[in-house]
Amino acid sequence: MNTIARDIDQPALRFLRRTVGKSRHVFSLEDAQDTAVQLGISEGYMHQLLHRLTRTGWIDGIRRGLYASTGKLPGYSIAHDYAIATRLVEPSALCRFTALSYHELTEQIPFRAIHVMTPKKVVTPGMRSGKKPSGRDRHAWVIRGIHYEYFHVKPEHFFGIERAYVGGQLWVPMTDKERTVLDLFVAPSWAGSFESVYGILKQSMEDQMLNVEKLVHYAIRYQEASLIKRLGWCLEDLGVPEHVLNPLLESKIRGYRLLDPDRVAQGRCNKRWMLIDNLAATYEERLSKTS
Repeated sequence: MNTIARDIDQPALRFLRRTVGKSRHVFSLEDAQDTAVQLGISEGYMHQLLHRLTRTGWIDGIRRGLYASTGKLPGYSIAHDYAIATRLVEPSALCRFTALSYHELTEQIPFRAIHVMTPKKVVTPGMRSGKKPSGRDRHAWVIRGIHYEYFHVKPEHFFGIERAYVGGQLWVPMTDKERTVLDLFVAPSWAGSFESVYGILKQSMEDQMLNVEKLVHYAIRYQEASLIKRLGWCLEDLGVPEHVLNPLLESKIRGYRLLDPDRVAQGRCNKRWMLIDNLAATYEERLSKTS
């Protein structure tokens, strides 16, 4: 027997290599069943193999019916955190700070959590237990010490997703640069402040990392009036041409909205963008103080 695999026999090794190799190192019970059929393994013996492989540390059971490679199998690495994140709940895509960091749109150190969006309703183990998260923490799956936080979006808001390659040839679904920036305007508070949102947009435009027309298209597709107007105000402040701004200007809105949703509702009314400019100083002044 192979000295590298003293606690596993050749049929089990063949089964594991076939299953892990075709599944981004995270595989479901259905994936295992497909492999079992291909290799002529009975369903009963397949379940025995999964139990033995988990018990001896070749794979981890990360939730019922889902398994991840531990890196013990020669030639195969441990399952990437991003692969686990996007297979725990399907469909899903990496987003928010995880995507900001991947696209190099921020120099901040990512949170200890991996952010994932999904149109599915997610129930984590903590939710089932009835325990409330402490402080500003959210309910999350905790696997191998990593927190996986899921954000529910409407099915019509599940767009702007591309294949992101991590760890060589491994790909995972992730929001593209424009959708990642759009999410800053959906919920500015998660980025820290509206000033942070503006700063990220400004820097990414200066570095020519964004397709602004695509970003505008995404905002119109999202169909949230306050998001559209805030983004338009920021883009105009950054010198974007009128013809690019027109779709945002033409978007209908009833009543004034706050430019910064986390500040008090007082300030000058900007009729062009239907916003209450509730910022204490110009962005140039604020940015110079923080630079």
